[in-house]
Amino acid sequence: MEQAKAMNKKIILSNINVHIEQKDKNCFFFNPDNSKKLYLVLKDQFFKYKKNRNNFLKKYDNRNKLLKNNFINIYQSTILKLLNKKKII
Repeated sequence: MEQAKAMNKKIILSNINVHIEQKDKNCFFFNPDNSKKLYLVLKDQFFKYKKNRNNFLKKYDNRNKLLKNNFINIYQSTILKLLNKKKII
């Protein structure tokens, strides 16, 4: 658990005393006798992860499109300049 805390990872723990003593902002607790609560915590964290992942991918997909278009424009411009400067013998 200490390694996960050091890496700022989310941690899902049963609410036994030893876990509660070490809790921080990224800890999510469930009663070990309540499987439904564990299911809800896991489900909630999965959908938050999926939403954040999709937002991340969308952001970088847009960024990559811009970089690709910029590269294409520079490449085309360079080729056209070279063609205009080329002397035909």
